[in-house]
Amino acid sequence: MRFPKRHETLGRARRGGHPARVNTIRTLGNRCLPAFSLRSLRVPRPVGPALLVLALAVRWLEVSGGDAAAPAEATITVRAGEVVGPISRLLTGACLEDVNHEVYGGLYSQMIFGESFQEPAPTVPPAGFHAFGGTWRVENGELAAAGGDGPKLVSEQPAFDRGEVGVEIQFADRTTGNAGLIVKANQPGVGADNFDGYEVSLDAAAGVLRLGRHRHNWELIRDTPCDVPVGTWIPLVVKLTGQTLEIVVNGKSVVTFDDGDRALRAGAVGLRTWQCAAQYRNLWVRTGGVTTPHAFRQDAPAAFEVSGMWRGGRRTATRSRIG
Repeated sequence: MRFPKRHETLGRARRGGHPARVNTIRTLGNRCLPAFSLRSLRVPRPVGPALLVLALAVRWLEVSGGDAAAPAEATITVRAGEVVGPISRLLTGACLEDVNHEVYGGLYSQMIFGESFQEPAPTVPPAGFHAFGGTWRVENGELAAAGGDGPKLVSEQPAFDRGEVGVEIQFADRTTGNAGLIVKANQPGVGADNFDGYEVSLDAAAGVLRLGRHRHNWELIRDTPCDVPVGTWIPLVVKLTGQTLEIVVNGKSVVTFDDGDRALRAGAVGLRTWQCAAQYRNLWVRTGGVTTPHAFRQDAPAAFEVSGMWRGGRRTATRSRIG
């Protein structure tokens, strides 16, 4: 006995009380299924894919008797307007697929992360900040930021375009990537370049200070050779005077850049990593001659280690009112 290997659909059944459509099933050889309807099958409902295939095979044997001289063509009548039973809402996301001439089904729901439960817990951002991706953990006043595709932690402090911002950064090793500050940040969201603002970062692997502009894209302004030691704290300061930025690393002025008529408008300050982990401490902002420290403090309890894809689960914010 051979099972069908080629399907010819003469019509597709639509929902509602439309007349039945007729489907013809052929095999590659001259042997075909004798005519019979699905209504003649004694199959418990609901019908599973494997059980339906088995029932079709048994019925074929009953009708044809295994005779190779069976009729040249057979039909299966599908009554599209006949509702056998409702589909449970719990089957949302389940997949029924034809693969290699067989049918399988199973749980393939995007309510679970990557078809598993391996998604990290959603980040609870430090007090006074909005997190846009990434993992941000505070311990003893120090912020540990995991590497990733451009996660951002943006301060809730009001926007400014004149003043200074500083932080201390530490790298554990020379992993490829960079980490640092973002200034004049507006319209941030989850995604590598999903914000407007200037990026001022240190790359320990390349030994450079990287200055770039984001307008929901990435525009490298310049890479400047700079000593970036690992295993020690590095003070990083950005001075803003309207359209000009001066960047100071470890007490030394490394870059002064005038963006002219391309200068970005006033915005918030934040932190960002790219492909490498980093630690931060002693973040501060100076505007109008007043210096305001931004202590890293995580008031909320740690989130449960469960996928944020589940309905009703906690999610990291994807958009912000900043900007």
